[in-house]
Amino acid sequence: LWSGTLNAGQNRALTPGAGVILVAASRPFAINVGDALTDLVWGYYAMDQYGKGLSTLFHTYQANWSGYTTFDQRVVVFAYENNTQVQVRYSSNGQQIWSGTLNDGEHYSNSSLNNAFITVSANKPVAVLSYTDQGYYVPASNGTFVGTKFHTYVGNAGTSSPWIEDLNIVAYENSSITVRNTSTGAAIWSGLLSVGQVH
Repeated sequence: LWSGTLNAGQNRALTPGAGVILVAASRPFAINVGDALTDLVWGYYAMDQYGKGLSTLFHTYQANWSGYTTFDQRVVVFAYENNTQVQVRYSSNGQQIWSGTLNDGEHYSNSSLNNAFITVSANKPVAVLSYTDQGYYVPASNGTFVGTKFHTYVGNAGTSSPWIEDLNIVAYENSSITVRNTSTGAAIWSGLLSVGQVH
């Protein structure tokens, strides 16, 4: 289907059609399968070169479906530590999109990127979400997808009849849990969950 060389931060988009595909290379890389470049239903967190959801370097993709004004598309960078210095750049030419400092629980959001591959770098680990719909696991503060602290975004995608998005919490241990809006500080929910319970 394709053979070639990619340097760090470069990408290759393919439309091989339906089927089981083998992709192999001499060095680590990541693959995103789905509608990310061609359609409306996508939402995912970037993974770094070690497969972690928190890192100081990410290469990812963000679309801009400007013709669908009711869709809440955006890229969001979440900080988990104070004084996190972040840079967001276009992967193709290194041009800066945004640079700034975020504290724990703060985020940077951009809803105007135009079908861009982007590179996010930081001096402390961050998480990077590309959003226009949901259906993804959220990385925790430890970089895996199970933990004790998560920062994420819940959107409201849809057209004439909006699709209200869910936030589902699954307990792997008996846990006391609090959910807050980090922009306002307001409590959304708190409670106890036993092993295997879902709220």
